[in-house]
Amino acid sequence: MTDENGEPEAQAERKPKLNPREALGGFIDSNPVFKHVGKEGVPKFYARVGVNHFRRGENGIPVKAGTTYHHLVAFREAAEAANDRLARGDHFIALGYVHEYQNRQGTPDEEFIAMRIGHDAMETDYAVFRDINQQPSRRKPPAVDRTQAFTPPNRTTPAREPESLSR
Repeated sequence: MTDENGEPEAQAERKPKLNPREALGGFIDSNPVFKHVGKEGVPKFYARVGVNHFRRGENGIPVKAGTTYHHLVAFREAAEAANDRLARGDHFIALGYVHEYQNRQGTPDEEFIAMRIGHDAMETDYAVFRDINQQPSRRKPPAVDRTQAFTPPNRTTPAREPESLSR
C-alpha cells in the first residue's frame, strides 16, 4: 500500500511470533515438596536445584566453574507433572520466569517459576513410546472394589502316592 504521496507505507512494527520464555537447566538437589496451597488447594511443587556453570578452558574444552543453588517452584499441572516425574538427583529443563521477592528475613531473593518442566534429554536415559498401543496410560487405573470380603477357593489336598510306587 502507498500513502498520500505515493510512497510505500512503513510497515507496522512486527511483533515476534514466538513467545520466548526463560529456561533453567540443572538438577534437583533437595527432596521435592508437593502440597496443595491456598483456599482452592492449588498444587505446588518446590525443590532446591543446582545449576552447574562452565567456562571455556584451553583448546575450547568446557571446564566446570562452579555450582549455584536456587529455588524452583511450579503450580497446577506443571507441579503435578514435576511431582510425578522428578526426584532428587534428576536433571531437568524448565521453561518459565524468574520471580523476585523478599524472603522472611526481608532480604531480596528469587525463585524460578516453571510453567513447563521435564527431564533433560542430554543427561537422562528414557524411552519414548511412539506407537499408540505401547504408550502407558496417562489415566489413573479404575479403582478396585475392595468392599467384598475375600474367600479363598476350596482346594483339596492331593493324596500322597503309596511308598511302594515312589522311587
